[in-house]
Amino acid sequence: MAVPFFSVVIGALNAAATLPATIAALHEQTFTDWEAIVVDDGSADDTPGIVRRYAGADPRIRLLHASSRGVSAARNDGIAAAAGAWLLFLDADDTIFPDALDAWHRAIEAEADVDAWCGGWVRVAPGGDVVTHEQWPITPDMFPVLARLSAFPIHSCVVRRSIVFRSGGFDVGYITCEDWDLWQRLARAGARFGTIASDVARYHMRPRSASLAARQMLVDGLRVITTGHSADPRVTSPVEQYANGMPEGAAPAVRFGYLCWPAGLLLGDGADARSLFDLMAGERAADIDSGVVADAIFRSATLRRCAGPSAWGDLWPAIAPKLSRFLRTLEERTGARLLARRVFVALARSIFEHLPEASPLTCVGLTQLHTVDIRTPMQSLRLPRHVERVIVRVRAGAAMIGFLELPSCDGSLDAAVVRDAIAHEFGWSLLRGVLEATVYDQVGRRAAGGAPPGEEQERAARRHDAIGWTVFLQEIWDHPDWPAKAFYDPDWPSSEGAGAELRGEWISVDVLDPIADILSAESAVNAELCAGGVPVCCARVPVDEGVIRGSRVRALLMAAAGVELLHVAVREALIGAPENAGSLRERLSRRRALNVAAGTSAPPFAGAAPSASACIASIRARDRGVAIVAARRLGFPGSPASRRVDLPSRARRDVLAAARAAREPVIAGSKWRRRRVAYAPEVLYDGAQRPLDPPPHWPVANTSSFGRHHFESLFAGGSDPWRYTTAYESRKYEQTMSLLPPGPIRRALEIGCAEGHFTDALAARVEALAAVDISAIALERAAARCAHRENISFARLDLARDPLPPENDLIVCSELLYYVGTVDDLRQAGRKLRDALRPGGRLLTAHANVALDDPAGAGYMWDVPYGAKTIREVLSATPGLQLVRELRTALYSVMEFERGDESRAPVVLSAGFAMPEPHVAERIRWSGGEPAAVAPSPGAMLPILMYHRLSTSAAAASARYAVSPDAFREQLAYLRDAGFHTVSLADWTAALQKREPLPGRPVALTFDDAYLDFESVALPLLQQHGFGATLFVVTARPGGWNAWDAALGDPVRLMDWPAIQRVAASGIEIGAHSTTHPPMTGLTPAEIAREASRARLDIQERLKQPVTAFAYPYGDSDAVVQHLVGGCGFLSGVTCRFGVSALYDRPLRLPRIEIAGTDSLTDFIRKLGGR
Repeated sequence: MAVPFFSVVIGALNAAATLPATIAALHEQTFTDWEAIVVDDGSADDTPGIVRRYAGADPRIRLLHASSRGVSAARNDGIAAAAGAWLLFLDADDTIFPDALDAWHRAIEAEADVDAWCGGWVRVAPGGDVVTHEQWPITPDMFPVLARLSAFPIHSCVVRRSIVFRSGGFDVGYITCEDWDLWQRLARAGARFGTIASDVARYHMRPRSASLAARQMLVDGLRVITTGHSADPRVTSPVEQYANGMPEGAAPAVRFGYLCWPAGLLLGDGADARSLFDLMAGERAADIDSGVVADAIFRSATLRRCAGPSAWGDLWPAIAPKLSRFLRTLEERTGARLLARRVFVALARSIFEHLPEASPLTCVGLTQLHTVDIRTPMQSLRLPRHVERVIVRVRAGAAMIGFLELPSCDGSLDAAVVRDAIAHEFGWSLLRGVLEATVYDQVGRRAAGGAPPGEEQERAARRHDAIGWTVFLQEIWDHPDWPAKAFYDPDWPSSEGAGAELRGEWISVDVLDPIADILSAESAVNAELCAGGVPVCCARVPVDEGVIRGSRVRALLMAAAGVELLHVAVREALIGAPENAGSLRERLSRRRALNVAAGTSAPPFAGAAPSASACIASIRARDRGVAIVAARRLGFPGSPASRRVDLPSRARRDVLAAARAAREPVIAGSKWRRRRVAYAPEVLYDGAQRPLDPPPHWPVANTSSFGRHHFESLFAGGSDPWRYTTAYESRKYEQTMSLLPPGPIRRALEIGCAEGHFTDALAARVEALAAVDISAIALERAAARCAHRENISFARLDLARDPLPPENDLIVCSELLYYVGTVDDLRQAGRKLRDALRPGGRLLTAHANVALDDPAGAGYMWDVPYGAKTIREVLSATPGLQLVRELRTALYSVMEFERGDESRAPVVLSAGFAMPEPHVAERIRWSGGEPAAVAPSPGAMLPILMYHRLSTSAAAASARYAVSPDAFREQLAYLRDAGFHTVSLADWTAALQKREPLPGRPVALTFDDAYLDFESVALPLLQQHGFGATLFVVTARPGGWNAWDAALGDPVRLMDWPAIQRVAASGIEIGAHSTTHPPMTGLTPAEIAREASRARLDIQERLKQPVTAFAYPYGDSDAVVQHLVGGCGFLSGVTCRFGVSALYDRPLRLPRIEIAGTDSLTDFIRKLGGR
């Protein structure tokens, strides 16, 4: 019998009722090269007989007998009997989709180096309904995930039999969680995981499934987590960085988070889950993530009912009292501040976003659900006194648009705030709807009509993304024949006739009107842009020889408005209007007609824009006693400074004081009753919406996209990134070796030795070999690989910057020259290589053909500036270098050059090649086509590093937050050497608004809490290396102690205000870290506003400078917190969510990268790349 590709191991115990469906699912497979080994674990029913009957009809099915030793032992017996190279473990009551094995097989064939392939899965109710579709985001290195949770069901993953066998199989000491333990061990040993996008497995839900044995699941799960945060003697050859598991200090929070899954099972069954705390042995976890708690309970509580998240509508009334008691106990046991409130907030969000519309449930804890239809007029909402948050379900007729979360303000939610938030969140897609109906090519839409609905929608979305902005500008300005650039061109055309009006020192321009040139004796005037009478932005316009040119006014206002023009147009023209209300201009014209008499009163304050009176009157018409804060003095249109926000009356004093300190106009409200504050960005004035004034810029280094950090990060992400041992690379190595000079080679240099695979072979042919690479991580691995060679020396070297060792008989420099930079940089590298050779010495290079070099020939679609063709031409043109021989294949060339002046005709030989792996081959363009785009600028991404303290004396409990000065010095040295330069968060906020990359390779360094050691230790090191930083201050605590970390037992002194003033004067950017350092999602809206506005006021008063950056304490934020913090005057907010920030990020929820005291330099490099 032929060896099968897959061996399916099915453990079965009294499975007569379900096993036939499991086997039937195998018979339905479109890929048929499998065997099934059913291991009967001592069944008392007809399970063995059923298997025998199937086996009699299908020789691919076999029966093994076990002796009731449990599922782990049964599966181990199946592993021992399996013949296939790949294993699938399938429970006798679950099934897989008909194309599952085929999907796995195609993935395996495509990427030979992956050891385990995971797909999606569905949960199936007893009646056959699919209640959830689930898939965990799989990465090649899954150990950090598997150290804390079980990421996928066992039958959604196939795995190499060889690595399971080497691991010892399943641990028979587990009753549950045995699969999680196995995956964790495999990941610790270096197994690579891959993902399949489709669903492959069905998990059939049953009320009393063994997997729902909550207490046993907790016992076993805690054991797996503890193992994942310590050394595991069962894994004899772990990946070095995981030899001791994940940091032990993180384990308590992980254990408490995991406890909430079995707790959810018990709560969903009506039981009291507090008994589970008996298993926690007095642990504390003040840093537990409330989102993890909420997600675990949300996903597990409905499983006892064999239902999905939609069942929460019925479950909530029954579960609420016991859940409340459980969360209070969890808060008490962990020591996490305001944990119960934070969990309720997050849980309510998940419940409402999955709730069927027919459900009567409208209130969960402090959160209420409200549905709005954008096609009908919106009314302000009166709310019960206890409600603090509103989940807004947004619809357009029968179509679902999405969800918003907004704060209650003094028992109400203003319709103006809702409309503005909808336009900001969904404006682009809403614009597409009206343009589809009124502007876009009807013929094109009919042509797409035969396509499947999903494909037609995707095509329409792509079209909108490609041309939507241009069409929007053409429509709103009524210039259908203008290209997009014309609206930003001050010379296109010079005048459009009458229309602009000069009111004092103001010009008011509306997109509905033509723009005229205006005479003026001023040197410059203010201009405001309106859409349908509603202000968008303002700008200062210069007067050119007594004339204000209309085209210049339009260009300056359009450049200032940015995407805010879209937000205002959508808000005023689309939201609250019926579907068939006409074109965008027609809708805006009707909007302006409603306010035809507006703006006739006197300006409300000095310098106010012409529209200010009408805007204030509109707000006062809804609430006569409201206090109004005009637009921010700092903050560009489209930023958080442009969002309408209502702030609670209890925060009124701090909000208004902070606004006045920033010299922002305040229009006072009722003197008799304390009323809410409306932040109204539409109230414009002279000096509003100024660009940010970032701190003095620190030096910017010129850097290539492929500098040291590119390679260090690549190797930090894992070993063998180039797949050196594939047939493709091995053949290239052999061809390179074939061009070595036949005689003895005394002195050789290998540039770009990577991890030493070719180095080892080359060393056997030379007397002395210097192996160099730009990556210290790669060199360390190369030295280990070649430790048996005594004739190799290793050194770190950057070809573009460092001198080369001279007098070499041979230099090998392969797969490297693409990365030196421009063609001029390549010419310089060629001269350096020549000079490092002795006369008659040889240079060997191997480089791939790149599409950018030769659009007509075969080549790789890589984002490098050139390939083998350009490298051949440049090196051949280098004086003193002669091309001697070349092995030329369809995909790459191996070239031999000699140092000498005698010209000769090179010998060019055609050669074959081994096909690269499929994921590499898919980047080959075999015959013509467009070349790949050049590499994106490094400045399109920003690692925002998060530090706390620099110390060597931190207590064990706080070691994570204390980086040693020596480690920090090493990190700064690496950043400088790798070409990084620091930027402020003000710089990055401006870049986000413009969607323009920053120059060079930027990094932001942030320090939370303002510890005393920042001035004494961090600042001198920063200055020594030419870097800056952002310091986040808890403004009620300068000169005090870190009381928020009391649970760590390590009190540390904070900087006082004079010290903060000194570091600010040195160029350090100062941001706010709240007033008292609370977890902000656990606060009321009024408390959030007070924490943010008071911190803003403190810094402005103490430092006499604006503050626009906010760091959420503990990284704890959500949409409501961000909305209120933005409304209090902040333009950027940083979280503790791990990741590298990108140009599409929302400025008030920027990710950061925590640098821990336990991080090695390799860990630091890995984290810089977002890994």
